[in-house]
Amino acid sequence: MKRAFYTIDGTIIAESSGGVRTDYMHDALGSVIGAVDATGVVTNTYRWKPYGSLLSSTGPNPTPTFGWLGGLGYRASGRSHSDYYVRARHYSAVDAAWLAADPEWPAKAAYIYANDGPTSTVDPTGRGQGQDPFRQWSHDMDLAVQDLANRLIAAFTRSDRLAIRINISIRPVYGNYCGPQSGDYGWHWYDASRPWAKDAMDAACRKHDDCWEKIGCNAANQLWRIDCAACTQVLCDDLKQVDCVSDQNCNFWKPIFMDYACNYERAARLLEDLRDVLSKFPPIDPI
Repeated sequence: MKRAFYTIDGTIIAESSGGVRTDYMHDALGSVIGAVDATGVVTNTYRWKPYGSLLSSTGPNPTPTFGWLGGLGYRASGRSHSDYYVRARHYSAVDAAWLAADPEWPAKAAYIYANDGPTSTVDPTGRGQGQDPFRQWSHDMDLAVQDLANRLIAAFTRSDRLAIRINISIRPVYGNYCGPQSGDYGWHWYDASRPWAKDAMDAACRKHDDCWEKIGCNAANQLWRIDCAACTQVLCDDLKQVDCVSDQNCNFWKPIFMDYACNYERAARLLEDLRDVLSKFPPIDPI
């Protein structure tokens, strides 16, 4: 009977036999600890000893071919004293050792499995003395976060220069509302006595300030709250529609405020990307 195996990023997650698919649940190291049928019901459970022997199981189905560290490709051979095949050589769970010398010997120990640390170390290549998946997880996390941090810094590089160019002690820098948030100096969206907007660009800035004040946005939460970013995206869109004609002051400030508003949205989206990255690296409980 033909069988098909399904993987995600190299990890075996399911198999199909006779048209029936079974999905697998894995522990932190990659061993199959449960089998799930098409209806989402857990049909089997498995517990493993540190060096690969089956400790116990429940359910009607046989132990999967890729069971102990099966997510990483450890394949049960069914042979006596050669329990698993791991790409480069065979492994014995009874002897807790490889059955052939390491291809990298003498640089690496000849027969020791996973540096004698099977509860925290794996050897999916069958070469060397294994790798710590938790350390690899941390390394991958560092790289992903650093990449997004670099992109975020790049997104704000021009806006940081903008902050230097605008002396915030001058309130406002254009019209009555383009500059520091109007609520900072006593004008609120519900205040009927506040000044009118000077022109279309000033009106766009007032609209942005009103949007922020109504939902409680400020310098501390502006990036992490998507609704704050939405207000600033509207400012970006509104500024694109402003026609300064021959007003030199308007023509000077418009691209500066657009630089802030439009890059702001980009930076907020990068932080959303960061949330997505973090969701792919859930905390791993120690074994």
